[in-house]
Amino acid sequence: MEADVFEELDPDKASRLLNDMADDEVAALMGRMRADDAADAIADLRQSRRRRVLELMPGPQRTKVITLMGFNPDSAGGLMNVDFVSCAASTTAGMALALIAGATTIQPEALVKMHVLDEDNRLAGVVSVIDLLQAEPGQTVEALMDCDPIRIGAEADLTDVALLMADFNLYSIPVVDGQDRVLGVVTVDDVLEATIPEDWRRREPAPRPVREIAPPYDDRDAPAPESEAP
Repeated sequence: MEADVFEELDPDKASRLLNDMADDEVAALMGRMRADDAADAIADLRQSRRRRVLELMPGPQRTKVITLMGFNPDSAGGLMNVDFVSCAASTTAGMALALIAGATTIQPEALVKMHVLDEDNRLAGVVSVIDLLQAEPGQTVEALMDCDPIRIGAEADLTDVALLMADFNLYSIPVVDGQDRVLGVVTVDDVLEATIPEDWRRREPAPRPVREIAPPYDDRDAPAPESEAP
């Protein structure tokens, strides 16, 4: 099964599917998924299976998943995606856009902003893709970035994350540790998914709206103008 298809299943269907799969098949599937979604799926496995599945996963993905499983699922750390784009302040706008274009394995929602890190990997600022696109290619990110972006600690709860994103109209928010180093990024789709009531998530997906398109107008079908009486 493709990872993106599995990620769209409701929790009950996903759990039943994993129960019917062998450990190596589950590990292979988890290795192709976003780390945050893989962490949620593995947390739902029977405890007797978790270690075996983790051992069979690719090393880099296993490290990300274990890190995420260490946080409360309803905290910023539990919601975040550990894959994000970053660069130094001296990077040019053109180079930053090239980094974003090459980040094909990162979810699109996490690519709306470039995270600027200092020499100690601390958050120095953020710059939006729109600003990068509108800047001269040789302009530095330092001249474009917001030097004091909204950020949140890994232990912050879901309500705090949702309120910050709503109050400041954010599509994503960086999650930092005590030294202001970026641990990951929470995106608006993850917050929406976490805040939607469970019974809503289990409903049948709404049908895609179909827009009715009127047939092309043909002036031959128009009524003939009435002639005036002499």
